[in-house]
Amino acid sequence: MPNNDDGLSASPDGVAHSSFNVHEAAEFTSRLKRDFVAAREPLGTPWGDKNVTGDDFAKDYDKVFVPMEQNFALYLDALVQATQDTADNLLKTARSLSGTEDVNEETAAVVDPDAQDGRQGRR
Repeated sequence: MPNNDDGLSASPDGVAHSSFNVHEAAEFTSRLKRDFVAAREPLGTPWGDKNVTGDDFAKDYDKVFVPMEQNFALYLDALVQATQDTADNLLKTARSLSGTEDVNEETAAVVDPDAQDGRQGRR
């Protein structure tokens, strides 16, 4: 995220918090799919029975609606997985940023990080 110095900064805690928000979105999408399936299944085929002779509407509708419904369910599953993966990757990023921040603080505390045997400065 840009700051006033036109540099780049990131808050590990902020990134971790964002990962939890994204995970909540994945859970919401998962519940949405579960609720859709639970509400849809009891309806059966209200457009008619494709196996009844002469019910051309049911046959035509079944050709379109059933694959569309299956694809919608697959899409929701993929969306849940992608959102969960994004949340997981954000959390990994937050941990990595935090670790990098810790190393940078330790390195900054040493006058000469290349000094050998605890000797500081040039000799």
